[in-house]
Amino acid sequence: MRFKNKFMFAFLSASVLSLIACGGTTAKSQSLTVCLASEPDSIDPALNSAVDGATLLVHLDSGLYRYQKVGNGLKLTLDLAKEITKTTARVVDHAPNDEGGWDEVVYENGTRYTVTLRDGIKFSDGSPITSDDFIYSWNRASGASLGGDYCYMFETIADGVYHETDDDACPSLAIKKISDTQFTFDVMVDVPFMDQLLAFPTYFPVKKATIDANDTQEPGKWATDPSTYVSCGAYKMSAWEHNSYITLEKNPDYWDAANIKMDKITFALSDDDNAILASYKSGQYDMIDSVPNDQIDSLKAAYPNEFVIAGQMGTYYVSFNVNSKVFAKADTQEKAAKVRKAIGLFIDRNYIVKEIGKAGQTVANAFVSEGLSDPAGGEFVDHNGPKGDGAGYYDKGETDEAYAANVAEGISLLKEVGYSYDDATKKFTDFPAFKYLYNTSTGHQKIAENIRDTLKNHGITVNLENQEWASFLQTRKEGNYDVARNGWVADYDDPSSYLSMWTTQSGNNDSQFGRGDHGAAAIYSADTDLDGTKETGLTWAQSYDILMDKSAKESDPAKRFKYLHAAEDLLMETGAICPIYYYTDIYMIKSNVKGFFSSPLGYKFFMYANKD
Repeated sequence: MRFKNKFMFAFLSASVLSLIACGGTTAKSQSLTVCLASEPDSIDPALNSAVDGATLLVHLDSGLYRYQKVGNGLKLTLDLAKEITKTTARVVDHAPNDEGGWDEVVYENGTRYTVTLRDGIKFSDGSPITSDDFIYSWNRASGASLGGDYCYMFETIADGVYHETDDDACPSLAIKKISDTQFTFDVMVDVPFMDQLLAFPTYFPVKKATIDANDTQEPGKWATDPSTYVSCGAYKMSAWEHNSYITLEKNPDYWDAANIKMDKITFALSDDDNAILASYKSGQYDMIDSVPNDQIDSLKAAYPNEFVIAGQMGTYYVSFNVNSKVFAKADTQEKAAKVRKAIGLFIDRNYIVKEIGKAGQTVANAFVSEGLSDPAGGEFVDHNGPKGDGAGYYDKGETDEAYAANVAEGISLLKEVGYSYDDATKKFTDFPAFKYLYNTSTGHQKIAENIRDTLKNHGITVNLENQEWASFLQTRKEGNYDVARNGWVADYDDPSSYLSMWTTQSGNNDSQFGRGDHGAAAIYSADTDLDGTKETGLTWAQSYDILMDKSAKESDPAKRFKYLHAAEDLLMETGAICPIYYYTDIYMIKSNVKGFFSSPLGYKFFMYANKD
């Protein structure tokens, strides 16, 4: 999801995660005011793709599972579901054929989930939640007409991989209604993180009548106003002063309302770090999710019991638009990849981590972050890199000599492309200027300025462009940029959470892989059969997309992870994803707030909090 201290997720049969928590006592009728971010891009469960929006959604809405604090861990427990069982079943999927039709693909050892909903569950308007709501919501979220960023999240469900058009001939998801309170859905193979998906906002049910009445002109319009926002979770929306605040109040129709502690939560909306901190210091805000970058050290010293640095599974990176024409001499995709790699090698990640980050971040030399286990032993990162030895995709440059070697390699790559280098000044003389896009934040600004100043030392001019959050997300999504700040926090405990987003049809594919001119570039090689033989002259769809598709349908964990490692190898070969560091989660919370907890997935949970 858009957006460390090294840690591991510990998943038991009930999915227990490590977390940061503040111990609690019995709550009185109280309210909290918190500030996570500025105006959300969307809080329609099927359209949101940001961490701040997801936090709003886990308070407003519910899925079949939910996260709860259990001791020092975070456990998945049943939410709207009373029971979920799974059995081995013959599962029929459909694949498009060359004639424009569909062929059956049979999985004799597929998995069938049977979901039994709780009795009497309701939306916030008092209407019942039934199996039909889940069937409608999942098909809506995975369909092409909505254009949700997370449509690929349903590729685990039979027919989900190919639910990319809304043609009547296109099979919908393999979900079957048994009764108003029971339905089944089929997956091709046993998915180890299926319970986590069922707790993810994109899988939350929404009310069809509300959407039909309000989304006639603009998808997600229903989710922009308290009068039309019909929720199904612990809270309902009582106010939304756009670009100012969103207020949530307890939903008496939520099935577990008796155990929700906090009666009212106001989410202040701002991206002004200095103003946010001032409001926290004055007591107006009880919790804030960002601080001015230049005050991190002083805040850690002044508020030792309120300044929190927590583990988080995520990667801060720079993304390049693979269809950008700004690097004029890079007139082929192969040359463009060399340019992108060169720029990445010039960046001094250690300086950024130590002098700008200042919160325990670690230098990244791969896209998939630390913290995800690997069936081969250890973590996924322990087996990354072209040799599978955990060395990553470039040297981390932790010594002066290592960083100098990275710079020398970058210079060599740009010379190979044809850019002129003045050995006397040690600068390139004809490298084109380009824009670096970032969203409002003192930290993002400092990193952008550092990248600009570093590249200036090599004769490369970078012009910085700042946009507010919602506009920034749309600009990247539409591919209207050259180079941009980016970040990703895991949606669930699996490398596919990082790698599925770069398939051609993914709504989170900001780099535009497989689209436009890049879609026709037959320049990739891949061992898509894992038989030791790489086929050459492949397009992105014929290489990366195939690796990810096969990983989603592979039942053998070891083989599945080989597909995922091969996909990351291919991704990093493009140079279009330039990792900077692995995230930590920085926030401040008043010491009198008890029962709050956060997760390594970036969510903040206030519903069980109370104030002393």
